[in-house]
Amino acid sequence: MKYQLKKNCIYCFQPIGKRQRYHIVQQSIGGTLMYPFACERHNYDLGGVLEAKTIKDYWVNFAITKLGLKNFRIDPAFAPDSRQNRYILRVLPDGSEKVVPPITDPITYRIIAKIAFESAALFIGDEIFLPTFDGYRGFILTGKPDLKGKMIIRCCRDYPWEPRHLIEFSPSQRQQEFAVEVRLFNAYVFAVFFMHPVRFPNIVAAQVEIDLEKGKTSFWALPVGAGKWEFVGGY
Repeated sequence: MKYQLKKNCIYCFQPIGKRQRYHIVQQSIGGTLMYPFACERHNYDLGGVLEAKTIKDYWVNFAITKLGLKNFRIDPAFAPDSRQNRYILRVLPDGSEKVVPPITDPITYRIIAKIAFESAALFIGDEIFLPTFDGYRGFILTGKPDLKGKMIIRCCRDYPWEPRHLIEFSPSQRQQEFAVEVRLFNAYVFAVFFMHPVRFPNIVAAQVEIDLEKGKTSFWALPVGAGKWEFVGGY
């Protein structure tokens, strides 16, 4: 699948200049999907700052440990809880342990918003620069306005933990909005809703799959009326 290169940063609208390695899904969790969306400054701010925070996410550490993934960093403050196999034990500075409850860290919503927003940019082209998306830009960069629980929700779906990430683009039948579902490790599921008309009738549901064991990215499409994904490319 080929997409038109952006000449300007989708966050500040300034010329991108030198093309850089920019990961839509953080490299620290195996993101192989790269596309030059941001200027050097925002590439550092988002790729560096959020990258560092991703590795501290409770459930990211849980998934890496549970799946036994090799060559992935684990936050040294976490250790697997063999007694429950559900949560992660956080080792406190005094050596004591604390069971981390299944509550998503607020920064996770910014990480998810970034993945969904940049994935949407692949499908809607230069419309990503419209004021419609300014709220998402602000939330990703600063956390304001707070879109958690409004446009970004944690989905409770019973998917198995797997060594792959999935991103699904789903236009609505009303063509007035679309959703991007982000499934980290297949089971860490969020939905991001974009209230914006989908102006391209040829856009159908699409899926990006990142295989964490093979280090491979694949693109799939769900043809209208079909019941299964159709492979359309990869790298």
